[in-house]
Amino acid sequence: MIFTTFYFSGTGNTKWVVEQFNSILNETSHQTASYAIDKLNRISKEELADIIKKSAYIGLAHPIYGANVPPIMKEFISLLANIVHVEEIPAKPLYIINTFGYINAFGPFAARKLFGKECFNIKAYSNIKLCNNVSTHSHKTAPITDEKLSIRKQRAIDELHKLIQDILSSKKHIKGIGFYLLPGIIIRKVSNQSVKNHYQALSVQMSTCTKCMLCVQRCPANSISFANERFTFSSKCTACMRCYNFCPTASVLINETFTDPQEYFRYKGPGKS
Repeated sequence: MIFTTFYFSGTGNTKWVVEQFNSILNETSHQTASYAIDKLNRISKEELADIIKKSAYIGLAHPIYGANVPPIMKEFISLLANIVHVEEIPAKPLYIINTFGYINAFGPFAARKLFGKECFNIKAYSNIKLCNNVSTHSHKTAPITDEKLSIRKQRAIDELHKLIQDILSSKKHIKGIGFYLLPGIIIRKVSNQSVKNHYQALSVQMSTCTKCMLCVQRCPANSISFANERFTFSSKCTACMRCYNFCPTASVLINETFTDPQEYFRYKGPGKS
């Protein structure tokens, strides 16, 4: 039985969760496969359809941005649903894993609206709290301590064990239902525009930039280009903050404001703590 997870990870939290999920399943002698959706451009629709057909379960894993799904994952879900419809693939059982830093106000009800029941049947919906991954001049946050992150990572592993146990026992595992979903409706309306226009706030401080091109190479949406000694950010941006967090010289600016990494942390994933 193959569990196939398609995931998007901005700066590392979701990737770590998928690795733990696969590790736990592998211990039960089940096969796993995982695909970072921003690296699927070389896979044809026919190959993607074949992957779906051979999978017993399909999973989606991604972070939550402003009570919503990242644009890049929304596009992929639309593609996935279209392939299932066109290829007339029988509805597959689906598990969804969300990562977040504060409160996940997205929820399983909003998730169901992203694709029809004829394509996928949600069997599990899980929330994994790790930490916020952004600190800017407009929203300064302190980095999470190693001790607290270690605790959250253990809780995440415990939740994944429960999730997998319920899936293997043919039980539904639906988490993330509560009063906090109501303000999420309003938050989504506001954040939609904010995420859509995020690329307009990005720029590069050329006086400190070394032109290493890591931002261009690592952008999951291919929204950053460099020409005529100038970086350009396009509307394809999915607001993951990968360019901001991973720039070696902290030269990626938000609203043309430099934020000293000694004062504003740059998150690079959960690591080994």
